[in-house]
Amino acid sequence: MQVQYNILIKPKFDNNISHSVQKDCIKATEKFLGEHYVNQFGRMFDGLDKNCETYYEADFDFFNRYEKGTLDDAIKRLDKKKLFLGGDEQIEFEQEISFFKKFKNFMEVRDPTIFFYNSWGKYRNSNVPEQFKIETPLGLQDTHVHIIPNFSIIQFYKPIKENCWYDYDMLKNFAWDAEFTLLDLNDEWRLTSNLLKKYYLIPKQILQVKKVAEYHNKLMTLDTIPKIDIDNDYQLPEIDQI
Repeated sequence: MQVQYNILIKPKFDNNISHSVQKDCIKATEKFLGEHYVNQFGRMFDGLDKNCETYYEADFDFFNRYEKGTLDDAIKRLDKKKLFLGGDEQIEFEQEISFFKKFKNFMEVRDPTIFFYNSWGKYRNSNVPEQFKIETPLGLQDTHVHIIPNFSIIQFYKPIKENCWYDYDMLKNFAWDAEFTLLDLNDEWRLTSNLLKKYYLIPKQILQVKKVAEYHNKLMTLDTIPKIDIDNDYQLPEIDQI
């Protein structure tokens, strides 16, 4: 199994959250917090892989989800702000909001995760799919983490009936790579004159890669994957070595 990185996920709380609630939150998310390693298609395992030199430290933010603070609330506040604007300033303000909403709708159709994490901070969209959330005493939390010190984001994802968490972007990229590998395998099958490759080796690999490639379309709908059945040590084939 190829390990891509080790990661330590640490809890981070707002200052107004009591120590007793913090302890309850840590207990509820103990399987998500802590040290883990992640393989080549994004599956996360407990513990560290000592042979992998890439090590991240990351913050997992806990917000009080029982207090109002969603993107919808923020938009309502913006609508109220329009009442105090006049003339050209109000028209320009409305045009910017309209453009943002159209662009958001256009992109979300193509990748439903693209606007999960945005510049609104704690006002991030409340409609994140369940597979990207984890239940805590403070309400459902979005299961993304901020890598320290550059605060880049890793989105973790848990399919229905699945025990493991996945680095969603890594899983999505692995499925994309399988799509292109499948095209290359089909070309190799069409061009080869080697009978062993033609009728055994390449068809066998096509079936294996096709299984992974099918996850790409499923990942775009998110609620259609009950479980990801890829072997832990699965590798996409090297086409030039067939």
